[in-house]
Amino acid sequence: MYQFNNIPSPSGSRTSSGKKALIWLLFLIYSYGMLHLLLLGRSPYTGNITFSDYCQTHLLLAPFHNIKRFAHILLTTSSTSAFYKAFKNLFGNILLFIPIGLFFPALFRHQRKFGYFLLTTTLLIACIETLQLILWLGYAETDDIILNDLGASFGFACWAWKQRFFPNRG
Repeated sequence: MYQFNNIPSPSGSRTSSGKKALIWLLFLIYSYGMLHLLLLGRSPYTGNITFSDYCQTHLLLAPFHNIKRFAHILLTTSSTSAFYKAFKNLFGNILLFIPIGLFFPALFRHQRKFGYFLLTTTLLIACIETLQLILWLGYAETDDIILNDLGASFGFACWAWKQRFFPNRG
């Protein structure tokens, strides 16, 4: 597999530590934004129910249930707000995780193999979904894991394509 930090630059030298530092800085900014969006910026559920009841309504394990529902809404609704909610759910969950596919292989050597990468992102996303459920911050959905992994995989494919066809461009 291609090694990001050993790729020669056009001048023949190794990728500079300055570029690596910039990638780390961007990754940390992205990570803070995601942490805020997915956990810190949310208000906990305040209804008067037990955690068991909360889980019954906020833990959605059936794969593709909401993906099909939102896809149907996108194709059939005349409501602008319903269309926006469905679009935001489907494409937002994909787009938000594309940077993971760019950052992980660039920063972590073992993440340059797709199997390791996919396992890591799936576990990371499952942890986020679990925290949202435990902290009463929203729904924990299998569909979110699928869509987030799809976005991260697209980012990984873009990183791999760049490494394959433009290896000397840092």
